[in-house]
Amino acid sequence: VLTDYDNTSLDVVSYYLTAWLAFVLVLGGLFFHKLYKMDLNASVYARLAAYGVSAGIFSAGKIGFPFVFQTCLSVVVVLLTKGYCKITLTPGSVCALFLALLLASFLAFAFAVCMRNEVILTTAVAFVGLLLCGGVIPRPTLPAFCRIIGDLSPLGAVRTLVSPMFG
Repeated sequence: VLTDYDNTSLDVVSYYLTAWLAFVLVLGGLFFHKLYKMDLNASVYARLAAYGVSAGIFSAGKIGFPFVFQTCLSVVVVLLTKGYCKITLTPGSVCALFLALLLASFLAFAFAVCMRNEVILTTAVAFVGLLLCGGVIPRPTLPAFCRIIGDLSPLGAVRTLVSPMFG
């Protein structure tokens, strides 16, 4: 019988799976940090604008490649863990998973474009989020304020969106 883990509506295996999957998804954007930084200058934007390509469409293309990569990664994880935890394939859980993938891709893009040391920042944010979400230290042993901060962190947001798939 699977039991509810610390009022998360997930069993222990599913909870840790969602926490670590969110961690990998947030860190997955690091594979694409050179893509994010390429062509980020005024002359490229001017040429693209002359062809009718807006900055939003240009940025969407840079978010799209990591999204496809992370979607493939998530499908593999779901298929590999099918025998270890309950998989819920409803339209709501699939939409929440895609929102989590978009959020993870956007976070990686935002960190890469806005910060000088995006690799260090992304890794630090992801690891601190994993720690505060209870992915390293068991969630029931964390103080309540740490759990709240962990749930509100970028990794916690991705984990929350991923969890309906495994609950």
